[in-house]
Order: sequence, then C-alpha cells, then structure tokens
Amino acid sequence: MPELVIKYKNKKTLEALKSISKYFDFSIIENEKSKPEKLQKFSIIKGKGKINTLEMEEIFTNANLNAKKLREEAWK
Repeated sequence: MPELVIKYKNKKTLEALKSISKYFDFSIIENEKSKPEKLQKFSIIKGKGKINTLEMEEIFTNANLNAKKLREEAWK
C-alpha cells in the first residue's frame, strides 16, 4: 500500500484527518520522532557552529586529490 507523510502543526488537523479516514479508507499511524539523546544510545553534543579550515588548507591545496579514487581506496 502506498504511504504518505503529512506534517501538521495543529492537533485539530490530526483529529480532522482521523475523522475523514473512516470515509476515504486510509489509516493513520502516528510516529514519534527519535530524540537525539536516545539515538542508538549515544549522546549528541552540539558543536560550536564554526570550524577553522585554515589549518587544513596547506594539506589539501595543490594535492591533486581525486574524490572517486579516494572513495574507492577507502572502501577496500
């Protein structure tokens, strides 16, 4: 059976969908979003939001890197 995800803000929307589901023969399955702190038993620590890439610039500038080749070698 095809599935459709509907995001809503108001609880009344859900109630309306539940009531019309009886007439249009569709089902509603409520799905709670995973909380980040419970995601595979790992805690997620929020980052500072900025990263200084200047230190890496020297390493990667003019290094003649090929993304496809790097992926192939990394998966060996």
